Order: sequence, then structure tokens, then C-alpha cells
Amino acid sequence: MEREGGVRKQRAVLVERRALTPSIWHLEFELASPVEAYAPGQFARLHVGGGEWRDYSIAGLSGRRVRFLISTRTGGQGSRFVEAVSVGGATEVELPLGQYTLSASGRRQVFIATGTGLAPFLPMFERLQATGALDQSVLLFGCKRRDEDITTESPVLPGTVIRCVSREDAPAQGLRGRVTDALRSFEFDPEDTDFYLCGSSAMVADVRALLEARGARHLHAESF
Repeated sequence: MEREGGVRKQRAVLVERRALTPSIWHLEFELASPVEAYAPGQFARLHVGGGEWRDYSIAGLSGRRVRFLISTRTGGQGSRFVEAVSVGGATEVELPLGQYTLSASGRRQVFIATGTGLAPFLPMFERLQATGALDQSVLLFGCKRRDEDITTESPVLPGTVIRCVSREDAPAQGLRGRVTDALRSFEFDPEDTDFYLCGSSAMVADVRALLEARGARHLHAESF
């Protein structure tokens, strides 16, 4: 085991592998030892074979168990690892990494995600639930089809969830379109709202430009 600052590299054994959609997988690993100084929103670096490492947001961390939501859509080395690894298989992981965490500003919190961009928000929701602030928060989640709505897998969600479906009719209280379509009419106080963005670089860029044009002051973004 190696220690560099607060980051620890250690052995990880896969204990659960489950498909959420045809291209999004839930992976849970058991670590050799508990993780110190973790903050919801941070990520881990996972060894995916052939000397290659990939960064994935931590979707949950409890004791020695760490969870990820990983897309295999790109077909790269990380995708091939996810498709080939089986329960009981071992690899290495380095964590915790990154500065993408909740702000203690006291402002209203609005989360915007597409696909596996939901991952870093899940532990944030658990933290907000513990402090009693989750009911006042909002999540806007975007996907192409209703069967790609991975928010249904989470038992802990903000008080308001707006599901945006771009290629099919949206579910009740949802929206047919992209998250940017929902944000054009979304009401907020620019001085009293924190926006958290996570998803593809194109989505993050589009959402950032739209929100800044509408006067948003407090934007926290993570892209992949």
C-alpha cells in the first residue's frame, strides 16, 4: 500500500457488477482498508489493465466499499475492463482525488447531470439528507430515452427532480427535451443559487453558457 498525502493506493476486489442500462454499469468494490478524508463528489483512479488507469467519480463510499457508475459507450480500455471483469476479480484503485465537493455556502443547490454524470451527486445527496437540506434541492437529469433514466436506482434524491428525455415522451412531471431546454424557463435567484454541473464536456459548456447568460453567479462544474 502506498500513501501520498491523503491519497491511498490499494487493492480492490469486485463484489457486485450490475447493468443499469445496456451501456451503464454499477460496480462495487471492497477495498483493503477504509478510506480516510473522503468528501462527497471526489473521484478515484481505477487500474483497468494494460498499465492503463481511468478516473471515475465515486458514486458511494461506506467503510471499505466503494461504488461507481461506469459507461461502456465509448468502447475504450475502461469500457473493455468493465465488460470483462467478474465478481471476485481484483485490481488497484487510488483515492480519494479531486476538489469537486459541496460548497458550505448555505445557498439553494441545483444539480444538473446527464448519464453517469449523476455519480458524484449521489453521495452529495446522502450528505444533504443527513443535514436536512435535501428537500430544498433540485436535480435536473437528462437522458435520450426513459429506460436510460438511472435516477430510479437511487433511494435518495432531492425534493424536486426534473427528468429531461430528448428522444421520447418524458415521464409525468418530466420534460421532452434536453436539460438546457428546462433551464431556459427555470426560476432561480442568481445570488442565492449554487449550480452543480456534471456530464459530457459539451453538455457542461452549453449549460454553463446558458446559466451565465441568465446571470448565474455560483457554478461548480465537472466534465468528462
